[in-house]
Amino acid sequence: MPKHLALSDDLLTLLHNLSGGVLRICIALWIHAHRRAFARGATELQFQDFRYAAENALGTLRPSVLALLSNDPRRWKLYQDLLPSEGF
Repeated sequence: MPKHLALSDDLLTLLHNLSGGVLRICIALWIHAHRRAFARGATELQFQDFRYAAENALGTLRPSVLALLSNDPRRWKLYQDLLPSEGF
């Protein structure tokens, strides 16, 4: 029987650090982490599945995530399309 991954502060921190707080990236991370768990024949998600998904399936997004996490407006401008618009 599958085990559920409990929602915890550690999980939320991991998801934020891997997605930069961008919901669309977080959803893609969740999907690819599940694919990774299925590929390894697991019945439960592990933090390592999310890390693997971020490094492999979503690796090209890492520079943008790091820029968003940097709190540096100059770096944010490079990925302005990922930031929420005003009034959204």
